[in-house]
Amino acid sequence: MPQCLDDEYRIRPATPADQSWIQCINRKFSGELGFVPRAAVHYHIEHGHYTLLVLRGQLAAFSLTTGGKQSPVRIIQHAVDDELWRLGYGQRLLEANALKATRCPRTQLVLTCRDGLLANDFWQATGGTLNAVSPGGHRRQKMLLHWTYDKNNIERLADSARHDPRIDDLNLRPSDYSIIKNPPDGLWITQNGTLVPAFG
Repeated sequence: MPQCLDDEYRIRPATPADQSWIQCINRKFSGELGFVPRAAVHYHIEHGHYTLLVLRGQLAAFSLTTGGKQSPVRIIQHAVDDELWRLGYGQRLLEANALKATRCPRTQLVLTCRDGLLANDFWQATGGTLNAVSPGGHRRQKMLLHWTYDKNNIERLADSARHDPRIDDLNLRPSDYSIIKNPPDGLWITQNGTLVPAFG
């Protein structure tokens, strides 16, 4: 793993006070992260799906994960402020996600990433396996890369986080990844458990 800039970081669940920062990062990297509506951000915060990395008291990175009752943990978004790229903070957040997965328990972490993004190098370097490539995006003009972390990789990543005092008790329960039953008004649920705008 790359050497972190410093060790004065903490990983904790997001709170409603963090919503404006999450939305700011979503706007800043909208081309990479995709669009998550304000109501969905609020919903995911309330249900413990956002995990944040705080560096020297400042928000620095976040990850949004969901999953169905028996499905893998799905990483929907994983973002590090661009001034802190390649310093190891993204991997620390990924390790916290792996720890979540082992506690639920889940045997897979999965995610989808558009081709051509630097993030694909990160997923590969941290042990992700490229399982498939499919057309995606508006009019299917882009290609989507489907990454998976198997049980062994999840355990390896989780081991790094398991005894780290900088990771707060995330109060993880299997219900954190239960199927979303009552989405906020104006949103509907996709097959993978994410919330998207309901049109028409």
